[in-house]
Amino acid sequence: MMNQQTITKLNQMKLFGMANGFAERITTVRHADLSYEEFVRLLVDDEKNYRENAKMQRLLKKAGLKQTAALERF
Repeated sequence: MMNQQTITKLNQMKLFGMANGFAERITTVRHADLSYEEFVRLLVDDEKNYRENAKMQRLLKKAGLKQTAALERF
């Protein structure tokens, strides 16, 4: 119950990357042995990656590139 409240609060604060990362990491056994510092660092990394990906998607949409276009072709 407390974990769901944490996820809800993260979403309310628009920390969607952290919310998704938290939800995934609390269910994964391999993250059980992480220290608090490591766990928080991973959540911060999740948020940073989420924002970078969202920015890239927003810029690509604004550029008006066709869906079939790939940067590798240029």
